[in-house]
Amino acid sequence: MRERIQSIHNPERKVFAIFIVLALLLCAAYGYFLHRAISNVMARENTLKEVASLDIRLNELEFSYIALQNSVSLEDAYERGFVDIEAPVFVSRTPLPKNLSLLEGGADEL
Repeated sequence: MRERIQSIHNPERKVFAIFIVLALLLCAAYGYFLHRAISNVMARENTLKEVASLDIRLNELEFSYIALQNSVSLEDAYERGFVDIEAPVFVSRTPLPKNLSLLEGGADEL
């Protein structure tokens, strides 16, 4: 009888081992995705802080621009060489005559 040993197949052990391996893989995946979610939240928080500081800097630059723009006067412009124009030229929306030429003598000089 010792010579004939029957091997007993126990499928429950294989199924249990598969479930254990699957549970370990799911725990590892949960840990990985939890770590990624926390990392993304931290990165978003840092980005929002950086945006806030850049917004403050932009506001400071806008205020200095407005202050500089308001400090320019007509006297400063004259000191820097700007002059008033003599006769302003305006563009008309009315249609021009067809025989109009931009040359001084007219269209005959072509």
